[in-house]
Amino acid sequence: MQKKQKKLVFIFMIVSLLCISPLPLLNLFFLYQKGMLDAKNITTQRLFTTDHIETNINYFAYRTLHRSLNRRKTVAGKEGFLFLGNLYAAILDKAQGVYPYRKEEIDQWTDKLKAVENWYRRRGIEFIVVIAPNKSSVYPEMLPDSVVYKEGGTITDAIVEYAKKKEISLLDLRKILRSNKGADLLYYKTDTHWNNKGSSIGFRETMRYLNHRYNRHYTLPAYKLRMVRERAGDLAGFLKIKESLPSDYEVNFAYDFNQTARVCHGTISAKDHVIQPCKRVENPVANIYAVDQYIINNEALNPQKLLLLADSFSTANSKPYNASFATLWKLHQGRIYGKALADFVEQHHPDIVIYQIVERDLYSPTLVEAL
Repeated sequence: MQKKQKKLVFIFMIVSLLCISPLPLLNLFFLYQKGMLDAKNITTQRLFTTDHIETNINYFAYRTLHRSLNRRKTVAGKEGFLFLGNLYAAILDKAQGVYPYRKEEIDQWTDKLKAVENWYRRRGIEFIVVIAPNKSSVYPEMLPDSVVYKEGGTITDAIVEYAKKKEISLLDLRKILRSNKGADLLYYKTDTHWNNKGSSIGFRETMRYLNHRYNRHYTLPAYKLRMVRERAGDLAGFLKIKESLPSDYEVNFAYDFNQTARVCHGTISAKDHVIQPCKRVENPVANIYAVDQYIINNEALNPQKLLLLADSFSTANSKPYNASFATLWKLHQGRIYGKALADFVEQHHPDIVIYQIVERDLYSPTLVEAL
């Protein structure tokens, strides 16, 4: 038995060496191709990495076979579309209506959401929840044949149904975005997120809903959208093919405002949510992935103060929100909730609170944690 095991170990070692031995030569070739073949780049890590091989195999699978070799993270759909894999918030199970939940649980969760809304309303604060749709909810026809979207049968549909019964101020953007699909894409093909055109529709509809819900007349900034080309996005990054695709692979749209907003832009410390000093800049894109941020706009169209609790989907519609309100605090919903959020609200007294949450993360306990 021991002799057999030793023989298997020996065979395994030989096979492993045969597999590894071409790596340095292949990696030297890839470095040469990229014009990076110099002494500082010839390290053990670079010589024995499998990244280049994975990149080339994944690129071939995506471009030629229309497949993803990492389906847990990224699923390849039709016409070059990539979708987030089930590893993230069971997004494909939710899209197909097989994510496990009980109606009693949704009933209890929406009761808590209503309690959160009532907490704000007792303080005279206008409150709405906005669902930023998953790409699969707006472009279900681009999913692979192996993933069938369950129209009307997702957990999001259940939440929207209960929220409507309880008169919760919840805006579901799925229908409006679907109805605005046309020649121009509203989401990136190789990224999780909506592009500026999709997010612009979301912004306008949110403001329309806010005005209707609270009988207001908040003014929207005037702008046009200009098509631009960009590099591939995060889903291509998961497959390690982002740099292999053309630098103008994606379609986006730049905001051209009739009036450029000069604002004071600053950050909010993650530990104690203290406001840090701000600097005067032109209307910036505020990405709150790493740090919460705020905007002071003395020339805003509306004098109100807005607290926007959001996620990465709030990056694309930063500029129209910055131009709309005199004060905008932009906090990541995954970093502040419960008592910490209540303390922030009591300290800063916003006039409006918008929870803009990506669909896949909507059904979470922190979102409805008591304030």
